[in-house]
Amino acid sequence: MSKRRKPGDIVGKKPYAGFIGIACVVRIEPEMDGYESPCWGLNGCTDPKCVEWSNCEVIVNGEVVGMACHVSECEMEDLPRTRIRAIAQRLRDREVAP
Repeated sequence: MSKRRKPGDIVGKKPYAGFIGIACVVRIEPEMDGYESPCWGLNGCTDPKCVEWSNCEVIVNGEVVGMACHVSECEMEDLPRTRIRAIAQRLRDREVAP
């Protein structure tokens, strides 16, 4: 069973997911139309509740450096809470910096 994610969640992305070959950290962006697309199951996923997120921001050193597209929840991994907090703080710091 996949873990239900929500916009703003910071997670690890497995290699080859989201049209980019590397594993990385991403922040889930809200769906523009509010529609949750089901997972396509291309990686063998059979979970009917697995959701594909259209856009995820790729984060490196606390900075958004690009996008990963069409990443399913089954292609995401939890990160340690301390790492998530540190990344979120760096993103907030960059957003308020002049």
